[in-house]
Formats: sequence, C-alpha cells, structure tokens
Amino acid sequence: MSGDNHRWRLNVAAVILDDTGNVLLARRKEDSRYLHFPQGGVRDGETYEEAVKREVQEEVGILPSSYRVLARLGGLRYRYGDKNKKRKEWEGQQQTWFLLQCFDDQPHVDCHGSEEFDIAAWMPMEQLDVSMFAPSKQDVVRKVLEHFLPSPGQRLSAHLQQLDMAKVYRFRPDRPFPDIHDRRFYAGGKEEMEFTMAELALRIGRAQRRLDLLTRTEKTPALRMLVLACGPAGSRRKSCIRRVASCCDPLLTRAFRPEWQPEEYDLVALQQYPAEGEIRIMCRRMQDRNFTLEQIARHEMQLSDSGVRLLHFHLHPPGGEFQEPDTLLPCYMVPCEKRWYRDFVITNIIAETLENLVAESEKILALRK
Repeated sequence: MSGDNHRWRLNVAAVILDDTGNVLLARRKEDSRYLHFPQGGVRDGETYEEAVKREVQEEVGILPSSYRVLARLGGLRYRYGDKNKKRKEWEGQQQTWFLLQCFDDQPHVDCHGSEEFDIAAWMPMEQLDVSMFAPSKQDVVRKVLEHFLPSPGQRLSAHLQQLDMAKVYRFRPDRPFPDIHDRRFYAGGKEEMEFTMAELALRIGRAQRRLDLLTRTEKTPALRMLVLACGPAGSRRKSCIRRVASCCDPLLTRAFRPEWQPEEYDLVALQQYPAEGEIRIMCRRMQDRNFTLEQIARHEMQLSDSGVRLLHFHLHPPGGEFQEPDTLLPCYMVPCEKRWYRDFVITNIIAETLENLVAESEKILALRK
C-alpha cells in the first residue's frame, strides 16, 4: 500500500437520473455559487453501494426503492482547498461515483433533513457544464460526466449498455474483442484499487454467507459455482486465481491449478467440484492440447445442466492477440495489460453474479410464504 493512501478520505458520490434523462443537482448551505452532486464519506463496515444509498437518502430524501444502480466509476481523487477544515486530517478525497436511475420522472426531493444542502432540483443533462462546480472538483466531474452521460447525438439507452461491465466484456462473435489497454471502468491506478478490492471482498463474502445460510435454513438451491481463468502462456492465470480467491470467503471457496490428464478430464471428476455451497476457482490453458473443443464443450455443458454456475474468463497477456474462446458456454474476454485491472473485472463480475443469485434465492423464499 502506498504510504500516502491514509491521507485520502474514502468518499462516494451519485449522479442521479430520472427516467427521462434529467440530472439532480444541489446547492450547499454555506456556498450559493457552485452546484454539487450528493456525496459523503464511507463508514467502517459499509460497502460503497451501501454508503451511497445512505447519503442519497440523507441528503436529498430519495429512497433506494426509487432507483436502480446502473454503473460505478472508482479511483478518482481531488485535493481539498487550502481553507477546507478537513485538510488538517486529509489530503483530499478518493471517490467512487455511482450512476443511479430513478423509476419515475423527476421524483420528489426533500432536503429538510440534510446537513449539506438547502435545495436540490432537476436539470436536463444537456445543460450540465463543469464550470457549475467548484474548481477543485472540475477535473473529476468532467471524467464522471464523460463516462456516465451519452455524447451529443447518442441515445441514452444505447450509452447505458456500454456501462455494464458484464455486457462489455461478454464475448459475442459479432462484436470486436476489447482493447488490450482497456481500463474504462476504473479511473485510478493500482494504489487506489486496493480500497476497491477490499470492498469487493466484503460484498462477495456477504453474498456467499447469505447464500449458505439460505440453503441451510430455508432449503433454497445451493450455490455451486465454477470459475475458470483460461489463457495462453504469459497470461499469469495462477496469480489471477490467487488474487480473486483472496476476495472470497475462505471456508466456502477452493482455488487451485489442476494438472489435468486426459483420463481425469471427465464428468465424474469434474462433478466432485464444486461441492454444494462452494465456489471453485481454477485455471487451464486455452485451446488445451489434450482435449478437443467437442470434449471440453460436452463436459462443461453436462456440468451446467447439473446445476453448476460456470463463469469463463479468457485472459490475454500484453502484446498477445485475442483468441477465439474454446467453450460454447457464455464467457468473458478480459484484457490483461494491467493485472490489477484484470483482477478487478473478474472479481467485480463474480460479486455481481453472487448478489444476483442472492436476489433470486430471496425471491424464491418470498414466493413460498
């Protein structure tokens, strides 16, 4: 960890859209000149998403049930001004931004309980300009708006498709492979990423334990997930699964590099893992010389049909060319120019998958009652 990381206050902020594309902006009590987005510090034990939902409710009175979280962008820093009272303790703020979309057109906003804002109002996104914000924040706001909002002439719905990490990196034959240098979902660098990976570990651990509890107490379908990191020589698959596994609950996760032999790669062997309630994280070569594509496809389809959730991640080292996947199941093409970004993408998709499984299990539970 960098020696100055402790000097940056962890912070979340929200760009809130209504269902027609208006953006919510607010004005501080002590500052009538500049506009602001809802933001605030992250408390101990909170995930960034929990923190932003709390701040939005406290500052502008919008409940989490009124919107959905569309995207996030982390690793953004700005320094406090010389007159800021917090400068004695912090150098500035390290922010993770969220894009929230409300289900209604300009939902009611209430700042009466806010300690930050006097007033908040909706503005068409086309009228937004970075000059409306404090000079110390303008560089960050510019990056956020360029990432979250569509360019002139682009439809909002089409732009939002580009903000979903699972969709952007999902392999499709009719779509180009991602750029090997692609880092569109994280604006910072390796040092800032350490905080985000800690947050992802918290999210994954909570989801795993929740699924395990629901299975044991409510008899909901048990989690059985197989995560495969596939790639050619040089893609550093072992370091990848080691880092991803470190973000998972150690009692509910197994990670290793199997030295498969042809006679071992069959359904009987593969069905031994993952066990009920478990995630298995493994790596293998792409275009494995011991097996044909048909053999790999047959075994993995049988696993999928037996209730195992498979997540394929195809890794590509710097300077290498993206290769066609050697699986017929859905998979993700992950650029590896920066290993920390590679690990972030994979861990993030695992976290979102687990959280979706929790939602599915709780929906099943609700239908039983």
